[in-house]
Amino acid sequence: MKLLKALPVLILSIFLFGCIGDNMDDCPPLNNVILHFDYPSFPDRINRVNVGIFDKDGAHVLDQQIDKENLNSFQGTYLTLNTGEYTAICWGNAFEDTRITCFNPNSFIHDGIISHPNYGTALQIPTHDSLYYGKHDFTITSRNRVEHIVYFKPSHIKIYVYVKGLAALSTDLLPAHYPVVRINNLNPTCNFDMQTAGTGTTYYPDIKIDNAKKIAIARCNTLRFENDNPITIELLDNAIGNNILCTVGLRKFMEDNSITVQEGEELTIPILILFKNGNVTIELLKWEEVPVEPEI
Repeated sequence: MKLLKALPVLILSIFLFGCIGDNMDDCPPLNNVILHFDYPSFPDRINRVNVGIFDKDGAHVLDQQIDKENLNSFQGTYLTLNTGEYTAICWGNAFEDTRITCFNPNSFIHDGIISHPNYGTALQIPTHDSLYYGKHDFTITSRNRVEHIVYFKPSHIKIYVYVKGLAALSTDLLPAHYPVVRINNLNPTCNFDMQTAGTGTTYYPDIKIDNAKKIAIARCNTLRFENDNPITIELLDNAIGNNILCTVGLRKFMEDNSITVQEGEELTIPILILFKNGNVTIELLKWEEVPVEPEI
């Protein structure tokens, strides 16, 4: 029994001996690295940050998850690291629609992938989280506390599709008969340099019906894409055999409406599909200063 009680003391003594030996680098000061997170209107945009730290060889060192409560107290994080060269990879808003690989021991930065948890399965992908990305390289050369800033940028684009005037919307539809919006040819993954990749994939955003306005609404966060892209958006009538009612070529729609993807800038693309007098038109939905619910 006495031996069992002595074991914790023995282990602690061994640990402390390493800290007070000749090589002080073996035990860096607690919280000797402070990372500050920076993005315009950060508290309104980012509600969680996942941080991965990798060494100069790209090997995983540690990872953290900082939730909203802690971000409200301090917009950053504290780390304890030995001297050396490091890279911090940060993802903002990685919730239930995000899977992060390589934020775990024995992994490497070059294998890091962001995807939806349904990617690679038979399940449909509805959307991504509204992701933000930050990367920062830094070096620790002494035992003194150092502070660095991680600058974030959007890693998503919002596509909002509004359907108005469809005859089926004039009745009280059961969810099984809601129209379907599918977005084709999206890149389903991105790496830790925020470069997207993967075979073109179809996403099926959830549909909501505004019964008062007789409008169907589909909102989807995608990973970033280029202005010259192969993306199409299709509207299907789910009540009559999934007939395709309308197809929007996103590249041409963006060209026609002077919409461009710009590095580091947030982008929302609001598309109105309007059925009227037997015709269908595709329009850029207009609103002032992008309210939560655009006027139609």
